[in-house]
Amino acid sequence: SDKMLKINARREKCVVITNYESLDQKMFLNHLMDWQPDIIVADEIHRIKNPKSKRANAAVKLGEYALYRIGLTGTAILNSPMDIFQQYLFLDQGASFGKSFFNFRRNYFYDANESWNNKQNHFPDFKPIPAKMDDSQ
Repeated sequence: SDKMLKINARREKCVVITNYESLDQKMFLNHLMDWQPDIIVADEIHRIKNPKSKRANAAVKLGEYALYRIGLTGTAILNSPMDIFQQYLFLDQGASFGKSFFNFRRNYFYDANESWNNKQNHFPDFKPIPAKMDDSQ
């Protein structure tokens, strides 16, 4: 209920368990941000991997209000190493890879199809830059 969500978490002990779909509800999301949780545990964090997703961006925004953020998943990278950007943005608010997905992509990936002559039918194929994947960097 609205009354429960208005509890100040810094004074009252309270736990809210919800799903990612609830972040689509602006009023609910605003109540959670007003509440300012101490800890957010994002189970199956790979579900917020898409930087274009409103839900993923809402999760990152909510994460700004928490003191601690924890992500749980068994499959952090489902399709591409680029999947980790939004998850890290939620977890460390940009400390690891910055806040811009496009800068992240430019710094760590290259378009294997960039040399195509026909730019009209260009389909990007982003691959990791091998030197950037080295553990020593």
